[in-house]
Order: sequence, then C-alpha cells, then structure tokens
Amino acid sequence: MDNMVPAGKILRIIPTALYSGKELASYLGIDSRTLETWRRLDLHPELRWRRVGRRIRYLGADILHFLNDGVSPRPKAARPQPKREKP
Repeated sequence: MDNMVPAGKILRIIPTALYSGKELASYLGIDSRTLETWRRLDLHPELRWRRVGRRIRYLGADILHFLNDGVSPRPKAARPQPKREKP
C-alpha cells in the first residue's frame, strides 16, 4: 500500500501519455485556472494543448519540451510602458 499514488498525482511525465489540465497544474505546482488563463491569453504558446472531444489535454512530449526549454511555469508580468509625450 505504500507504493500507491493518489489519483491525479503525476510522478513523472510519460511522452506518449495525455494529461488533463488538473494533472498538469498539480505537477507544475500551479492552480488549474492558471493553465486556463495561459491558453486564453496565449501566454505560453510553446505549451501545446489539444481538444479530445470536449476536454483539453496535454501530450507528455509537449510538456517535457516546455520544461526542457527552460521556460518558467510562471510567466513574467508585462510591465506597463510609460507614455511618451509627443514633442
């Protein structure tokens, strides 16, 4: 019984497996709503996702590519640029 993994917990990413947003968010240590925001605002286009029926899934190979490219799972907030006055 000590070897059992709680449902939805990912210990390692398998390249050929599909993962739900909830599973991926748990693995990355972020809220699942953050992934929804990333998709909606296209903040991390390198993290590819696909629809399987009505559900969103992430391919393990795409997750590994995203992580191995050194992309931080927490995007930097865009700083507002100061307005320049016209001369």
